[in-house]
Amino acid sequence: MKKITIINALLSLLAVVLFASCGDDISNSAAGLSTDFMVSTSEQTFAKSGGTIDFYVRAASKPSVSSSADWAVVSEQTSASTVTYKYSLAVAENTGYDDRTATVTVKLGESTKDIAITQKADNGLLLEQTSFDVPASGRTITVKLKSNGTYSFTTDASWITSPDTRATMQEYSHQFVVAPNYVGESRKGTITFTQGDLVEAVTVNQAANSEASITVSALEVASDMYPGWNLGNTLEAPFSSGDGLSAETSWQGTKTTQAVIDYVKSLGFKSIRIPCSWYTHFDAGTTTINAAWMARVKEVVDYCVQDGLYVILNDHYDGGWVETSFNKTDETTVTANCETMKTLWTQVANTFKNYDKHLIFAGLNEPNQSQQTTMTDAQMNALIKYEQAFIDAVRATGGNNSNRVLVIQGPKTNVDETLSLMPVSKFPTDTQSGKLMLEVHFYTPWQFCGLLEDADWGKMQYFWGAANHVAGSDRNVDSNYEESYIADRFAKLKTAYFDHGVPVVIGEYACLWRNLSANQAEHDASVTLFNKTVNEQAINNGLIPFVWDTNSLSRPSMTIVNRAGRNVFCQPALTGVQNGVAAASWPR
Repeated sequence: MKKITIINALLSLLAVVLFASCGDDISNSAAGLSTDFMVSTSEQTFAKSGGTIDFYVRAASKPSVSSSADWAVVSEQTSASTVTYKYSLAVAENTGYDDRTATVTVKLGESTKDIAITQKADNGLLLEQTSFDVPASGRTITVKLKSNGTYSFTTDASWITSPDTRATMQEYSHQFVVAPNYVGESRKGTITFTQGDLVEAVTVNQAANSEASITVSALEVASDMYPGWNLGNTLEAPFSSGDGLSAETSWQGTKTTQAVIDYVKSLGFKSIRIPCSWYTHFDAGTTTINAAWMARVKEVVDYCVQDGLYVILNDHYDGGWVETSFNKTDETTVTANCETMKTLWTQVANTFKNYDKHLIFAGLNEPNQSQQTTMTDAQMNALIKYEQAFIDAVRATGGNNSNRVLVIQGPKTNVDETLSLMPVSKFPTDTQSGKLMLEVHFYTPWQFCGLLEDADWGKMQYFWGAANHVAGSDRNVDSNYEESYIADRFAKLKTAYFDHGVPVVIGEYACLWRNLSANQAEHDASVTLFNKTVNEQAINNGLIPFVWDTNSLSRPSMTIVNRAGRNVFCQPALTGVQNGVAAASWPR
């Protein structure tokens, strides 16, 4: 009300100044009308709440005054003289969403003067349609709305994206791209529009993917999967406290987000291996996987699948419940472990049963890796039974799991032991044909790849590849374990497995990137060449390489991606991966 009072005072003062020279004895002649007819204001603006102001008319006789709108009412007030007429303009509250205008017309004879009235509206945000049904194949939807102020929008689903944002009450259209539904089951997302305190939401319902049945073979899938990357030191961490979700950042500090996965994809990776713990996340005293943990793993899988990436989801070390159990091969132990394997994988498989070919399950990680001796027949028999239990459990859940590609592990995932002890003829059986992959890991030689301090059996090695050796150094890798060694071992894997319809997953490989006091350039070149050779020779022989990545940002480290910063930590390693892929040709 103070604002209106001040305006009235100013208008009164204006009237005095404007009309001071006219005098009370103004002529009534026609000539005097066109000269002396004046109005104290030509335009007025009101807030949403409205208000009242006075205005004055200078005229030789009483004019007629009218308003074009019923919400702007003019009334005559007591005039100060016979030539100065006072009027009051009352504007009602604007309860609508649109700004509005009116005209007050002052008429004297044939002469008219107008006062333009503008009144602002409250913030307005109106959606024309608040729900969309989208087929599994995805499509672009257009959301139409009206607004008279700056607004923003957000989506709660990574599979709904928009390239633009708009902002006053006008009609706008926003296009949102709904990605194909790779996860199979129906899903719902929300687009939220916000203007000040106003919130409006649009619901997007996407149908289940009825055409997501898996018809491709393991060989057909494999040719689309390289290169691969490991989300290492993350979801394989054991239960910590509460619902176990804090485990995700207990071994490294970055929570996985869609943005992290998007960045990994942007570097050229086509698959992500998700090492995962399940057994250590059973609810206390049960064999039921904690629901919050299962939901979080599913969320991370969805980040990857939504990007069109392939995912290998495994049961990793997981507290060693089965991986370190091979010192006991009695029937009671093996039977109990098989039952646990079935219970665990039945729950996981049911959660993901509608996902399409982009999701692959791997039963174990590195069975018996803790043992340094070659696995015995009894240990191999136990391994095959565990892998059989895994396959049977997944297949029994039905849906897409009936045809899903599955990965079994060689003994210790050691290349030489796998070649020696696990030919295709000794594989566990599968109700489906051509749906199995075999997994091995590659960290050879360990002195170069992973040794952190000199040992009595060998020293750390920094320089890999003849072109990168430093003359006279005792840190050069033995030439017997460089390019020719990789080419030989990978070719043997092709002959033993790929040529029999079984592609091989190199589930992990990496070498430490070290910070040296001298010859850093030769070491960096060694890291690049090692990664290039592994990728080139793997792909040439039908093997799918997955680089191990720990997200540790200090050296020595097996880290390529700085997840928090979404930038490259080890460029030598990434360059090697990319160069190897570019130089390779998948066998046909």
